[in-house]
Amino acid sequence: MSARRATTSANQEPCIFGRNEDLAKVKQFLLSPDVQVFSESGDMDIPVMAILGMGGLGKTTLAQLAYHDDEVNQHFQLKWWVCISENFDIIPMTKAMIKRHAISRSYILFTRRLKGYCTRKIEKLSSHWNLLMAPLHNSSACSKIIITSPNNKVSKIGGGISAYDLPCLEDGDCLKLFKQHAFKGQDPNLYPNLVAIGEKITRNCKGLPLVAKIIGSQLHATGLARKHGRTS
Repeated sequence: MSARRATTSANQEPCIFGRNEDLAKVKQFLLSPDVQVFSESGDMDIPVMAILGMGGLGKTTLAQLAYHDDEVNQHFQLKWWVCISENFDIIPMTKAMIKRHAISRSYILFTRRLKGYCTRKIEKLSSHWNLLMAPLHNSSACSKIIITSPNNKVSKIGGGISAYDLPCLEDGDCLKLFKQHAFKGQDPNLYPNLVAIGEKITRNCKGLPLVAKIIGSQLHATGLARKHGRTS
């Protein structure tokens, strides 16, 4: 199996379009008063939100926005970003959590590799879920967890998980993202013909920001704007 790039909490986009409402819903979950939910065994479940959607929809970007949000930073004393790799080891991951758990309130973000969870990886994560959550069960203040995945089976791996289906971007927001990458350092208004082409392209992106970003970046790399010249 080929290696895949691990995600981090760092957001590489200079400007994010069309995700204000989605960010507000994630923040509402994170900042809302803690509600205690107990499992059948009597243990308190950790509140979890699973951000779901197809690859390229912007789930990781949304998690990154929440991770670096000022209100979230003020609310949680400790944050931790974890990438569940193809062969993640639950033991050192749990030990690291225990070492850092001296701080009273925790906020942990789980994200995934680009290709998403396969069934085998979900089953592995599910089998270790209680062990992974153990360091958080006795916190003096409730922890919150965000998971991102294209597979809705993730929302069934443990108790207290609420699913959030991330919607596609509107065509207008896809166009803004496309122009951000296609016209880096240039004014799109100087190239109305190319913008018109971009409008047609982004309508075929089906609301997937990654597609708009890739196509825009490819056009920028070809120097398409320079070849077509400006219009007065």
